[in-house]
Amino acid sequence: FNTSYVSVQVFAFIFFRIRSFISIHHMFRFKPTEGTAPTFTWIDEGAAYGETSSTFGTVQLNAWKLGGIIKVSRELLEDTSINFEAYMAGQIAKGIDAAESPAFAVGDGVKKPTGYITGGTVGANSTTASGTAVTADEIIDIFYDLKEPYRRNATWRMHDSTFKAIDKLKDTTGNYLISTFSDGTKPTIKGRPVVIDNSMPPIGLSNKFIAFGDFSFYEIADRGSMTIQRLNELYAGTGMVGFQVTVRVDAKPTITEAFNIGQNAAA
Repeated sequence: FNTSYVSVQVFAFIFFRIRSFISIHHMFRFKPTEGTAPTFTWIDEGAAYGETSSTFGTVQLNAWKLGGIIKVSRELLEDTSINFEAYMAGQIAKGIDAAESPAFAVGDGVKKPTGYITGGTVGANSTTASGTAVTADEIIDIFYDLKEPYRRNATWRMHDSTFKAIDKLKDTTGNYLISTFSDGTKPTIKGRPVVIDNSMPPIGLSNKFIAFGDFSFYEIADRGSMTIQRLNELYAGTGMVGFQVTVRVDAKPTITEAFNIGQNAAA
């Protein structure tokens, strides 16, 4: 069974959501992260250089295990009219995406990845006045609560229903406030692209309903290749063949301040 073919399909499912992807081949990995920047000063000719320092942090990326067993009838395997490899690749891709996408968004880091919502912080001005709505001014506050260096490469992430609510915002004369389709195809807000991720919470009481950040600082660590083990004997008594699928992966923000989260009020 061609696992590399399956991996390509799986990656295609998740790539539009997350930009950064690294591959690891060990049980864990410590990734260096930015810390305190050095302080430089202007120096007179012939004068001594001042001493400064720069600190670095680390983020540990683990290898959480995701998988399951797919049971397939022997009749299906023997039916030459079906491209079984393509069928199974599609099913595995959908199954892995259904588990990984919520983890990448809202995972709690317990035996699974830490989501960008979980690992990000709610900015000082990024909590809405309402628990069930968001205004255009509040979207602007969420935008500017992310530090400027990260805004340059930032992407919005939100549930489809959240984008619909933002897309419908109008001024007092009935004109839409946000130009969401600046190039005719891809939605943008404040010039930055929008990605729909229905693994995120929609607008609602206390919900962290929108993320704005530089996703090059969200790392997905894939430990080696997916494994698919064929189990011929385990289900032979029922005329089935099992395929045990295993993926080992972790993900988390490596720089917390690269992400700003918008949250609805509690009431």
